[in-house]
Amino acid sequence: MLDTHAKVGSTVIQVITSFNQHYWDLIGRDSVESWLRYWSKDFQLVCYVEGFRLKNVDSRIRQIDFDQLDPDYRLFQTEDRHDSIKRFAKKAYSIMHAMHHSQSRWVIWLDADVITQQAIGWDQWRPLLKKHYLATYMGVWYDTDKSGNPGRWLVPESGVFAVNRAHQHFPAFRDEYCRRYHDRDSSGLRRFYDNDVLGAAIQHVPQAAYNDICRDFAKPYKTPLRHTVLGPYLHHYKAKHSKAFYNQATEDQ
Repeated sequence: MLDTHAKVGSTVIQVITSFNQHYWDLIGRDSVESWLRYWSKDFQLVCYVEGFRLKNVDSRIRQIDFDQLDPDYRLFQTEDRHDSIKRFAKKAYSIMHAMHHSQSRWVIWLDADVITQQAIGWDQWRPLLKKHYLATYMGVWYDTDKSGNPGRWLVPESGVFAVNRAHQHFPAFRDEYCRRYHDRDSSGLRRFYDNDVLGAAIQHVPQAAYNDICRDFAKPYKTPLRHTVLGPYLHHYKAKHSKAFYNQATEDQ
């Protein structure tokens, strides 16, 4: 049971992330510590952990073992798929668990390589999480697939996004997200990654109101976080080389 949540007025918010031991050692520990340092105490964090346990955790941190994920997760990991697809499925199945079991109105996903840089609280999130939004996300569009074939794909930057579980259209959104993985349905996707599936779920419920915080950009960005209203507060060390750079920088301090 996911009972970790923060009540702010009439809104209930839950922040979630996930990592294994390697990712925890690489950058996850610093991500969580920066979260504890800068996020308002109105918030708590649920960490989905694979293959290890966090020790001496802060009272604002709760952990969910990967053993509690949908059993289909284990089956997916045994299949003959590209390592990247399996890796991003770890994130997807954590999100799926929260969408099914959280008791919170809003679930905010935060990648474990997102470092919080300054104080952030309800004043920053309030405009982004209005009750008529089904989801808040960073919209990224692609016009070619990995082979250069033309098309049109919504592939949000999913390092940070939020889903409104109290929205009337949430069940349809959640079920489509989960169905894509349960049915192994990658049709119409650019790649079978979690953010592609997120884009498919958004487009599956077009009658709902969404908050794309990149919608007014004059220039498209593939990694837009720093250009958004959340940019001053959160930095995403997304690429492998950026994580290496971050690790070297912290070691030199």
